[in-house]
Parts: sequence; structure tokens; C-alpha cells
Amino acid sequence: MRKQKVRRSAKEYLAQHNDQSCYLSFLDGPLDQFMLIQLELKYRRIVELTFYGDYTKQEIANQLCLPLGTVKTRYRMALQLLRQQIKQNIHHYHVIA
Repeated sequence: MRKQKVRRSAKEYLAQHNDQSCYLSFLDGPLDQFMLIQLELKYRRIVELTFYGDYTKQEIANQLCLPLGTVKTRYRMALQLLRQQIKQNIHHYHVIA
């Protein structure tokens, strides 16, 4: 048997954490949180539930009534968008410094 850990449903979790300032509070700096808030909600939800909620992609798909492939695609796209933002911030820092 896998973990016998009781979890709230993803929908319940999202309902309780719908304030943008709460998203991925595990990130240290305000810049990190700002970058996450820039993501569209459909991407931000997947990232939040994966990292902060510790849900698997299959659990997220089940709770949000989305196909597993859609969840995986949105997760990958969110990471690509965050990566682009980080590169832009690094470039901006080097230009200013």
C-alpha cells in the first residue's frame, strides 16, 4: 500500500488558497512570488498543487477533471515560462550592473 495519508481535495485546497499572495509561499523572495503570479491561473494552479500541495499529476488531473496529458503539458509550459522569466531577470541584472 502506498501512503495512507489523508489529503484535502485539490479543489478544496484551491478554494482556501485563492489569494494570489499565498501562491507557493515556499518561495523565498518577493521576486520569485512575483514571477509565479505572472503565470496564467491555469498554469499557476498546476505548479502550486505540484510543489506546495505535494499532489501527483494524476491526483491533480482527477481533482480538476482534466486529462493527465493536459496537466503534464500545463506543468511543462509553466516551467518553461518561469525559466524564460528567470533568464530575462538575469539579463536585466547584468545590463544594469
